[in-house]
Amino acid sequence: MTHQVMKSILYLFAIIPFITFAQTPKKKSAKSSLIESITSDTVDGKFNQLSFSYDKRNRVISITKKEIIITTDSNKINKQVEQITEKQEFEYKGDSTVPFARKFALYKFDDKNKEWYLDIAYVENFLFKDGKRVYDSTLYNDDEKKDSKPKNRYKQIHTSERIYSELDLSIPYNEPNGGIQYYIDEFELTSQSNVSSETSEWTIGKETNGSYYTFTKYDKMLNPLKQLNIASALADEKISLTSNGKYSNTVISWYFLNQNNFLNLSISTDERSSPFKQIYSFRYFYNQYKQPIFAIARVKEETRKEGIFYRKYQKRYTYRYKK
Repeated sequence: MTHQVMKSILYLFAIIPFITFAQTPKKKSAKSSLIESITSDTVDGKFNQLSFSYDKRNRVISITKKEIIITTDSNKINKQVEQITEKQEFEYKGDSTVPFARKFALYKFDDKNKEWYLDIAYVENFLFKDGKRVYDSTLYNDDEKKDSKPKNRYKQIHTSERIYSELDLSIPYNEPNGGIQYYIDEFELTSQSNVSSETSEWTIGKETNGSYYTFTKYDKMLNPLKQLNIASALADEKISLTSNGKYSNTVISWYFLNQNNFLNLSISTDERSSPFKQIYSFRYFYNQYKQPIFAIARVKEETRKEGIFYRKYQKRYTYRYKK
């Protein structure tokens, strides 16, 4: 045996442990991890976070929005002060993976007293038809009951191509605004079950205002929200995270029904209310499960007030998953 052959054999034995170690994760890559949190970048010592909690069956039991401020004490040690701004809690019956109820709480900051307070709190029961959520107890009134109370009329159309929902809160008697008040949300879907556009309009009296979202490109990786057990119940919902900014705050929303992660997004509003347009371009970094672990959003804002003004900046988001 030559010296060169012996050297090659020894080298092969030396790297076998590293080869084995490198291949081990591939065997586990068939099953992805559950999302634990999405965190914005830090601006002026403040950042925001969405956190997800699960039970022993890996069912989502809560989604919490937090505002976190980093402070420094007299010993120059950094500390985090957390404030819950919004919380959803889900309830289940038995071993069912579909929630039957949700508790919702929204907190606001009182500028005068410099403290947070509970602004909205309610409980809703999810109602399903043909395996799809059609409305909930907070929106539903039985039209067969004959009384003088106003009715909440809600309807939804859910197909593979679109989701349309309409909530009519109009009051059937004389009011300053004519008693007219209703909301319309419409999602157009691609063949990959991704949102291509969303229209959200609300009408009060004779005035109609709206927000319009257009998605022009998606990646081919996995949307971590779609993997959650609550995704089917929240198919017509999205969850948002606010990022602090130097000039204004940026709100990014993620849909539960999307199969993939959006790369390009434009948002505009009705020019009669607050004319502006935001254009987002996302770049993701992924783990071995094809899930995003870090995202950079390039944002361009366009406003039409005394001419056209552009402002460009970047936002960053970190995704963490259960181990």
